[in-house]
Amino acid sequence: MILVSFGLGDSMEKKPFAMWLAAFICPAAGFIIALMSDTAQQVAVEKGEFGDYRKCPFCAESVRREALKCKHCHSELSQLT
Repeated sequence: MILVSFGLGDSMEKKPFAMWLAAFICPAAGFIIALMSDTAQQVAVEKGEFGDYRKCPFCAESVRREALKCKHCHSELSQLT
């Protein structure tokens, strides 16, 4: 997003309002995109497994892949691979 605002700034050298608007909108858009993105735990719950997380088959909450016991429902996960 920063590179986009620099690129817009170079093309609008003599338009201070347009530069101010671009300098405000680009970081705001990046912040909104960051807020809307899912974490690895949320994706693991949706897809069953993602990154270092997997979904507990008993309570459907995300737990670490290495976990032997679910931290939410206390079910044994060691037999599951």
